[in-house]
Amino acid sequence: MHFSIPDTTEVKDAKSTYTNFHLHVNGVFFCAYRYSQLHDFNEQLKKEPFDLSPLSPFPSKRQILLALTPYEIEERREELETYMQSLSQHPQVCGSDLLNNFLLSGQQDAYKEENTAVQLDVYLTNGKKVTVDVMAMERATAVLEIVAKKIELPEKFTYYFGLFIVSVESDESQVIMRKLQDFESPYVSLKYTAQIAEAGNIDANYRIVIRKWYWDPSYDSDLMENKVGCNLLFVQTVADIENSWIMAPKASLRQLKQLQSKGERKKYVELAKAQHHYGHVQFLPVTTDFPKSNTRATISIGPKELCMQIMTEGGQSKEVAFKVTRMRCWKITSLFEDSSSILAMEGKLELAFDYLFTKEKLQWVRLVGPQAIFMSTCLGSIVAELIKKGSGGAIEVPGDRVRKSMEAYQFKRNLAGAGLDYIIQCRKQVEASRAEVSSTGTPPAEKRTPPKTRKSTEGKPEQNGDEAGGDDDEEEQGDVFPNEPVSPQSAFSGTTTTSSNKSTSGQTESTSSASSAAGGSRDGARHSTSSYTQVGQSSVKDRFKNFVVQGLTSQQAGTSTVGASGDAEQRGGVFDTIDDDDL
Repeated sequence: MHFSIPDTTEVKDAKSTYTNFHLHVNGVFFCAYRYSQLHDFNEQLKKEPFDLSPLSPFPSKRQILLALTPYEIEERREELETYMQSLSQHPQVCGSDLLNNFLLSGQQDAYKEENTAVQLDVYLTNGKKVTVDVMAMERATAVLEIVAKKIELPEKFTYYFGLFIVSVESDESQVIMRKLQDFESPYVSLKYTAQIAEAGNIDANYRIVIRKWYWDPSYDSDLMENKVGCNLLFVQTVADIENSWIMAPKASLRQLKQLQSKGERKKYVELAKAQHHYGHVQFLPVTTDFPKSNTRATISIGPKELCMQIMTEGGQSKEVAFKVTRMRCWKITSLFEDSSSILAMEGKLELAFDYLFTKEKLQWVRLVGPQAIFMSTCLGSIVAELIKKGSGGAIEVPGDRVRKSMEAYQFKRNLAGAGLDYIIQCRKQVEASRAEVSSTGTPPAEKRTPPKTRKSTEGKPEQNGDEAGGDDDEEEQGDVFPNEPVSPQSAFSGTTTTSSNKSTSGQTESTSSASSAAGGSRDGARHSTSSYTQVGQSSVKDRFKNFVVQGLTSQQAGTSTVGASGDAEQRGGVFDTIDDDDL
C-alpha cells in the first residue's frame, strides 16, 4: 500500500469546526479521516498483540482548547502521514483485520454508502459475467470467495485468483487498471470509479474481472487438474492471445485455433505456455530514458522479468528484458513540470529501478506513464512469490485464518464524508484553471496567508480537549488557507508513497522536511516525511528476505519526499541484487 495525506479540508457542522485529513492510497483519494478517528484507531491498535515499537509516534492530543493555526494543522498532517506510512510497513499491522476494516470504514463514510445487500457483476476474461449477492461493504477477498463458490471453484484455488478493475475500450480491448485490495469494497470502488470518470469526462466502461494472480507457470498444473480452474485459465489465455498480450508465430496461432475449436483446453494452455509473454500483464505505453531519452515503449511484466518493447532508429521493434532479481531497488515519483501543469492535471508517474547490467554497472532506468504504481504492485508481488516459494510456502487458502468483519470493531464515524463531492469539486477547479490558462496563457496566482500566531495562554489553567467537551480535532479553526482551493491534483494523481529499505546498518533514521514557512505547499505540491528503514548486514538471501518482511509482500509504502522543483518522490523497497539460484 502506498499511503499519503497530501491535503486537508475544513468542515463545519452545527456543533463544531474540524479538519478532514484526506488519505490517498496508491496515488488516488480513498477516504477522509478526522484526527479523533485516527486517535481512536491507534488506541485500538495498542490492544492488539503486535510489536508496535517500529511504528512512527502518533501525534499527541493537544492539552489546550484553542484553534489550531495553519502551521499546526500542516505539522499534524505530516505527522499523521508518517504514522500511516509506518503502518503500511509493519508486517503484522499491514493486512491485519483491524487496519483493513478501519480503511473499509473510512471508504464507507467517504462515499456515504449504506451496507445493504446488493448485486455485483464480476466478469470472466471472455466477457461472460457472474452475478453474486454481496453486502455493499464486503471486502475484496470476501467477494472473491463468494465468486469462487458461485462458479464452484474449489476453495484451495480461490487465492490463485484476484479481482481487478478493468477498463473496456470502444474496440473491446481491455486495460487492467489495478488490483482490488482487501481494505476496499469492490462494489463501492467500481461504482465511484465510474462516477469519477464521468465527472472528468472520461469515456470508459469499467468492470470487475477475475484473473489469475500468480506468476510462476508451474501453478498452472494445479489449476488444470480441476475443470473450473482449467476453464478459467483457458479463457484468460484465449483472451490474452486475442489481445496480442501473448506473442506467437502464425504457425502456433493456427495450432491454437484448431485446439480451441476442438475444445482441447489443456493442450491449448500447454501450447500457449511455450509462447512469448505467456503469463505477462500488459501496461499502457510509457516514455523511457532507455536506451536514450524520450523513447516510447510498451511494457509487460511477467514471471521474474519486466519486458520493454522499443522502436529503434531504423524503425525496427526491439525487446529488452530486465530480470526482477537484478533490480537493486525501485522508486515511484509524481512528476509535475510546473504549477500550471499541476493545475491542468498534466502530472505523470515515474517508475525508476536501479538495474545491475554488469557486475560493475548499476544504472537507473526510468519509465513515465499512468500505471507506474500498478507496475510497482506487480514487481512486489513477483518478489513475494519468489520468497514464499523459495522457503517452501504455498498459496494461502481461505481457511488459513478467520477474518473479522467491520462490525466487529467500534470505529468512530465521519458523517461529513468527502468522497465524490470532493473529487468533483477538484475537477471543477481543474476545468476552471484550464479555462483561465487557455484565455490568459498563465496559471492563476495562488493565494495564501501566513500561519496565525497562537494567543498566549500564560496564567490560564490548561484543559484537556476531551474534558472540555469534545475531541481534539473539534476546535474552531477558521479558514486554513482562505481563498485557496483544495489541491486539485491530489484527487487524481496525488502524492503517492512507498518505502525505502537499505541493507546497511541496524539503525532506523527519520528526517522531516517542513512544508513551507507558511505551513503550506510549493506550487500546490505537499511536502511529506522521509524515512529510511535499515536492516542489519547478513547474507544476500537473508537481506532480501528481510526487505520483503519489511512490507513489500503487501505492496507497502512508507515515505514520500518532495524536491525543490515540487516533484513528489517515493521510494520502493531496496532489493539486494541476487540471481535466481540464490533464492
